[in-house]
Amino acid sequence: MYTSAFLANLGSLKIDAAYHHLYEHGNCPLFVTIGRVAQVPAVEDGNVVTQSQVTIRYSFDERVEDGLYCAKALQLLQQRLENPASVID
Repeated sequence: MYTSAFLANLGSLKIDAAYHHLYEHGNCPLFVTIGRVAQVPAVEDGNVVTQSQVTIRYSFDERVEDGLYCAKALQLLQQRLENPASVID
């Protein structure tokens, strides 16, 4: 598999995200799966409410990138996923 990343939306099949093994042949460093949307309890202003939540799981092949750049890239990915409004174009 020769690609920069592989993304699978398993939520469209009504199943949760799963981990996937890395490939020995090719250069696919990132394999991402997105699960179904679930309603989960959360506390908001002292009240228990339900919020939508989706699970995202990924396998990252550290053999294709230096550890420092890998850590920085994963921190940036986490920041953008948790707070998409912070992304400035």
